[in-house]
Amino acid sequence: MGNVVQAGIGQAPARQAALYAGLSQETLCTTLNKVCASGMKAIMMASLSLMCGHQYVMIAGGMERMSNAPYYFPRGDTPYGTLQLEDGIAKDGLTDAYDRIPMGLCAEKTSKKENITRADQDAFAKQSYERTAKA
Repeated sequence: MGNVVQAGIGQAPARQAALYAGLSQETLCTTLNKVCASGMKAIMMASLSLMCGHQYVMIAGGMERMSNAPYYFPRGDTPYGTLQLEDGIAKDGLTDAYDRIPMGLCAEKTSKKENITRADQDAFAKQSYERTAKA
């Protein structure tokens, strides 16, 4: 199962989901974090396991519980009056870890760099929905 913001939901979210769904403790479980592509990556990996014959039945998808993501306090010595909370959703899910910019801005910068217009994006989305409906 794909999952982006795991803070505050306990260890091994995929295992939790399987056990709460009534599956056996012998069920193989893996939690993946590929940010926004987590669920898709889980589905791709399940598909590969099926095609290679490693497994015969797979459950894959994405899950989130971002509404319960915690706020963080820094550890260590914090000078008086300077303690600041950090939003776990922003830190672990919606901010680029390298450039420290919001993920939405990453998309804007990429579309500008690659010269992809809003009309191009809308046309691609429409085509994608049409292909899905046809399939």
